Amino acid sequence: MIKKQTKLWKMKNGQKIRICDMTNNHLTNTVDMLYRYVKHKELYYLTAGYYALDSLHGEMALMQMESNVQSLEENGLDPYEEVPLLENLELEQQRRKEELDQILNPNQ
Repeated sequence: MIKKQTKLWKMKNGQKIRICDMTNNHLTNTVDMLYRYVKHKELYYLTAGYYALDSLHGEMALMQMESNVQSLEENGLDPYEEVPLLENLELEQQRRKEELDQILNPNQ
């Protein structure tokens, strides 16, 4: 059984709310928004890397930047590293899903 996530989430208006007190829609929209944010950040870094490749002249600098760009293309960014609270938000989603499953299927 997953425990309630009581860490605080800061909303866009600056108000802080416990993750376990978020509505289902708010929780779902927040998780979706964070994945879009990480994808946007990844594309931004790739664009910056390709731009830097055009402006670098030293062989070592070019090799290092090519390596960084290639690594980013192959692996992307780790969403949990970029947004540490993402794991807590997803755990709360899972807890609610399991709770609902227990209510709908009490004999399982």
